[in-house]
Order: sequence, then C-alpha cells, then structure tokens
Amino acid sequence: MRFIFSLLITAILAYLAGYYLPWWTVAIAAALGTWLFPQRVFYSILSAFLSVGLLWFLLAGYIDLRNQHILSRRIGELFFHTSNSMTVLLATAFIGALTAALGAWCAALLRSSSSRKKTMTFGKFYRERF
Repeated sequence: MRFIFSLLITAILAYLAGYYLPWWTVAIAAALGTWLFPQRVFYSILSAFLSVGLLWFLLAGYIDLRNQHILSRRIGELFFHTSNSMTVLLATAFIGALTAALGAWCAALLRSSSSRKKTMTFGKFYRERF
C-alpha cells in the first residue's frame, strides 16, 4: 500500500513541480515522496522510477500528439537515425525516470542513515545502538 501511495504522491508532486519549476525538480519530488512514505531502498527507487517515467511518457506523448509528431520525428532522425517518434518518447521517459530514481535513492539512504542512533565509544569511532 505504501508503494501505491508513494507512486501517486511522487507523480502528483512531479507534475506540479514540473509545471512551474525546472525539469530536475522531479528528483526533489521523488525525494519528498520517499521521505513521506518510507520503504525499502529498492521499492523507493522503483516507485519513483515508475511514477515519473510513466508521467513523462504520457506528458511527452500528449504534447507530441498535439503537434502531429513533427518535432519528435526530426529529433528521432537526428539522434536515433529513425523517424519513429516512440524512441524519442521512451528516451524522454527514461531520462525523467532516472532523475527521479536518483532523488529517491538519496532520500531513502538519508532516511535509513538518520534512523539509527550512533554513540561515541572509546575503542571504536561509532557503535550503532538500536
């Protein structure tokens, strides 16, 4: 259930942030979604990757459909040597998903490192106390 809530919150925050702020704020949205709904690190990364990847794919597909695939075909020919617009949409979704996954990974590791109390001992630098 946390996975689904994390997916939805991350997608909503990424959409709102991407509407007003630069493209890289999806990493901040994914970090906030991970911080609000703590999970294991793998599931945090997966939820951010899937939510922002699907969001960017749908948004890019909607924009691409509105301009009749003109720009995506030209970009596809330039970078991928094919006039298929789907490759540009997949590349766009992958870039957004990877950015969000890195943001979620940082937040999950920060949350897991801050949850353990560390105390100073004489023989060793830090000992974990649970």
